[in-house]
Amino acid sequence: MIKKYLYDLILKRYQRKKIYMIGLSHVLSMRNNYSKIRLLKDVDYKIFSQNGEDGILDYLISSLKLDSPKFLEIGVGDFTECNTRFIFERCAPKGTIIDCMNNLEENVKKNLDLWKGDLKIINEKIDTDNFMI
Repeated sequence: MIKKYLYDLILKRYQRKKIYMIGLSHVLSMRNNYSKIRLLKDVDYKIFSQNGEDGILDYLISSLKLDSPKFLEIGVGDFTECNTRFIFERCAPKGTIIDCMNNLEENVKKNLDLWKGDLKIINEKIDTDNFMI
């Protein structure tokens, strides 16, 4: 049982790192063409996002010359597939994620090295009673 747990843990960590490194390599090669970009769809690239937001956000952060971006994302699930995961992995920024998922912090910790940045995890449902404009 412990042997299988350790194997799964190491395999998942290796797979996450491999996905990140392949994605980072692609994004870094795309950066050479950022000055020629006319449409955001030309830089969309999926690493951890659902629809190519990783590439778009990297383009915006790079174009705006943000060394330490900050973020807030609502509805992240366990942080395996979301818009800000690549930013967190690459830049180690300060960010906040919010979701009403059961055991949110425990599930996020399984998928992420929290020591890389300053991530605040809020386990709460957003509705009209607790959201103010």
